[in-house]
Amino acid sequence: MILQQDHKCREEVAMLLTKAFCLGIDCYIRPLAQVPLSGRADEISNAFLELVRQHCMKERELAFYADRLCISIKYLSSMVHASIMKTPSKWIEEYTVLKSQQLLSTTKEPVGIISEMLSFNSPSDFSKYFRRYTGMTPSNFRTTLH
Repeated sequence: MILQQDHKCREEVAMLLTKAFCLGIDCYIRPLAQVPLSGRADEISNAFLELVRQHCMKERELAFYADRLCISIKYLSSMVHASIMKTPSKWIEEYTVLKSQQLLSTTKEPVGIISEMLSFNSPSDFSKYFRRYTGMTPSNFRTTLH
């Protein structure tokens, strides 16, 4: 149906599929934050992933997460990388972009408001951040959904 150019529900199906994908992101990330513990690295990683899920809309600095876990940034980085094979900074960036995509696809809020919701200094900063990771501006992303 979605491949048929002239189908009357094509746009609506595409938009709903995109929304389902974005909402499913949390289902992808949540299990990672609840992996059974097998060591200190996994314990720290699980706690870190849960904190990112809770605070990524306001906090993107490693120092915030390290302080919350009462460990150094260096130790946080080594433990998370050892456990999930990704740096904490990369995880924060990816989750922030996914959250941005979710907000852009499931709300009608202007990009400036979404920028504020995600604690960017300005809509311009948000656009640059989003474009760096997706290759398109938030407005272009939203346009491709419709």
